Amino acid sequence: MAHVEQAIRTMLRTASALSSIPDARFTYGFRPELTAGILPAVVFTVSDMQNMTLGGTQKRVRLTVHLVHETVNEATELADEVRSCVAPGTHNSFVFGATVFQSYNVQEPIVADGDEAQPAVITHEYDIYYTEP
Repeated sequence: MAHVEQAIRTMLRTASALSSIPDARFTYGFRPELTAGILPAVVFTVSDMQNMTLGGTQKRVRLTVHLVHETVNEATELADEVRSCVAPGTHNSFVFGATVFQSYNVQEPIVADGDEAQPAVITHEYDIYYTEP
């Protein structure tokens, strides 16, 4: 049986800037330890799954995408690609009928020595309305 998480991953991979990111840095639910030189990275989670009507076939999930890069400008370029590819369509037999952009957050990079240094992170949240195959 297919899972909506797999369908969302397929949808995100259609963005040209994201398709070149290796699988090891395109993760579901966790962010591996990232240091300069191995960025960019994408972390996505799917939560808050709900049926839209009793006995109905349409469901809703909340998609959260964290785009990690060395600078805010580089992360913004990835964010623009994500925003354009999170759209209605069919992925892995799941039909995404509507996608609603909910929020946007920017976390500036922390410039420091050693373990204290942190990359820039842009977080998007979307609601996706879909039907299962």
